[in-house]
Amino acid sequence: MGLVEFPGGPGHPPASKMTTYHHLLDAWKRKWALVRDRPLREVLVLLWRKLVYRRVEMGSYGVRAGDSQALAVDDGLEVSFLHGDEVERMLGTSPHLTREDIERFRASDSVCIVVRDGQELAANSWMSPGDVYVTELRRTVQAPSTSHLSSRTWVEPDYRGRGLMSRMIHAYSTRVAAPDDEIWGLVYDWNVASVRSLEKIGWEPRGCLGTIFLFGFLKIPVGRRGSPA
Repeated sequence: MGLVEFPGGPGHPPASKMTTYHHLLDAWKRKWALVRDRPLREVLVLLWRKLVYRRVEMGSYGVRAGDSQALAVDDGLEVSFLHGDEVERMLGTSPHLTREDIERFRASDSVCIVVRDGQELAANSWMSPGDVYVTELRRTVQAPSTSHLSSRTWVEPDYRGRGLMSRMIHAYSTRVAAPDDEIWGLVYDWNVASVRSLEKIGWEPRGCLGTIFLFGFLKIPVGRRGSPA
């Protein structure tokens, strides 16, 4: 699978101010189309939730690295790890991975876990030690250096349903982390498939973390991450 360059990245000229303006205008037009035919009360509730008060909450799950459970699978797929400058190669391999993510991962000495099927990239995921910035919560979560956050997992559509997320995390738990280290992650409650995949390799609920946004800029941390029993 070839790597894809983002507009504005290497080989692409930076976007002009006029182009940025048109993108913003198109975005506002789309938002207006969603609310213009709704009753006033619904519009006011939506504005309240988006502009005045918004709460984002995710469940915290984790496992002691030495207690991670292997999946009985033998399909020839290879799991390997990328460090340092090697992680630049991953830009464009997932629709959820941005240049800011890559820079943040490099600064925190994160490890990229990849699954290959021959020359094809089937899946990738990231592990970050210690304090980590969680994009969904828009804030840094304090954690000990012996904790490793799993994030930005992506599995190519043709390879889904084969437990690749669980396999990547288990490989990291047994081949990179120390046995007493904590492997943890944040999952939305509605993402039942991810929760089940984690449970298969021994992960348990630890608590929840969230952020309350007031007027779009004031952030109030809520919840607690929890720790291994």
